[in-house]
Amino acid sequence: MYIIVFIALMLLSMIVSYRLNSKFKQYSKTLLQGNLTGKDIAEMMLKNHDIIDVSVQCTEGHLTDH
Repeated sequence: MYIIVFIALMLLSMIVSYRLNSKFKQYSKTLLQGNLTGKDIAEMMLKNHDIIDVSVQCTEGHLTDH
């Protein structure tokens, strides 16, 4: 019984991972209006909401976060 649940969860996680990566590849080719970068947009969002104690840093990699 546990093996069946484990295999089902493993398959589900593989499907979710595949879909996430495929969507990231699809939308990473979409150009942003005004030649803005993700950093520019994040800084604009912070400024628009009067958040001044947060800095935005760029990182290299695929689907990275820190």
